[in-house]
Amino acid sequence: MTNTHLVEFKRLESISSFVAENTRVRGDLDALNDEDLGIKVDGVVEGSIKIGKGGTVHIGPTARVEGEVIEADYVFVEGLVVGGIIARKGVELSPSSTVQGSIRYHGAMNMHNLAKVKGTVQFMGD
Repeated sequence: MTNTHLVEFKRLESISSFVAENTRVRGDLDALNDEDLGIKVDGVVEGSIKIGKGGTVHIGPTARVEGEVIEADYVFVEGLVVGGIIARKGVELSPSSTVQGSIRYHGAMNMHNLAKVKGTVQFMGD
């Protein structure tokens, strides 16, 4: 079971789209505006992941995402992200996470003290 503090567990349980371990996707993943949409990546994505409105993106511990940006209301990272993150409501970085790029967030951020960020972190709220 995944241990989260900011991203509600029910959001992770309701994820319906997956990139499985040992799978590689080349190109951007653009989702239609769907507040209930959830995407979990356990494999490799070479491109951006964007949910225009709402949504949750979960980067699993075996995942690697290399692209311009990951954008959603909530972003939960356990794996490797090479590129930017835009979280409109919250971003959470687990102990196993590595982000090489900028993190911009509204709302809240929870970063474990063992998480690694090589880049900038910027609060975009009021």
